[in-house]
Amino acid sequence: QELMGAEALGAAPREDVPFTDRRVCRDYLGGLCTHTLFTNTRMDLGPCPKIHSEKLKEEYEQARKERDFGYDDELERSLERFVRDCDRRIESARRRLEKPADEISGPPPAQLKEISDYATEIATLIDEVEKLGENGRVDEAIRLHGKAEEITALKARREEEIRHRNPPNLSGQEQKLRACDICGAFLSILDSDSRLADHFGGKLHLGYESVRNRLKQLRETRGSRRL
Repeated sequence: QELMGAEALGAAPREDVPFTDRRVCRDYLGGLCTHTLFTNTRMDLGPCPKIHSEKLKEEYEQARKERDFGYDDELERSLERFVRDCDRRIESARRRLEKPADEISGPPPAQLKEISDYATEIATLIDEVEKLGENGRVDEAIRLHGKAEEITALKARREEEIRHRNPPNLSGQEQKLRACDICGAFLSILDSDSRLADHFGGKLHLGYESVRNRLKQLRETRGSRRL
């Protein structure tokens, strides 16, 4: 049984947990937990705090043949919020790219300081985790490591937001940028085929593509149920 969250950090797994337990990730049961899509990217959401179990997923797939648990509706709402946030960033990026080059500036100092403060806090926590580990204080080290991961994920999200709001201050042909319709990343019409291939095959783009495709499937399934 694959477990995540507290169980993954060493707590004893609960073999008797049913798939209906609120500690089980319903998005995972529904086929797509966004926590697993963006690992080690700027949109890394950190580990899912709920249980991921292939065994429970199989039990759910069997049970849903006899009863609608409403998990697809929950997943649809979750993915809709995720897509709305992405679409807002894309629209903001497009509006910014429409401005003349001399109106485009880099990130405000306050935003740069915010990112710097996050980096300092993360470094301090990691240093403390290492010291606690050396002294055998494992529980405290695990707690602080979890806090460091949370701040790292927050820092990544803020960096992504800032990047979308502040495209590179370029001029001339280099300013021929556009925002990707799927993930919102900045692309240049001058990008080479290999660079574009790297983008479209990258984890960030593929993650957002998976979200949009799964949301489309859920909407189509819901529509067919009503016919």
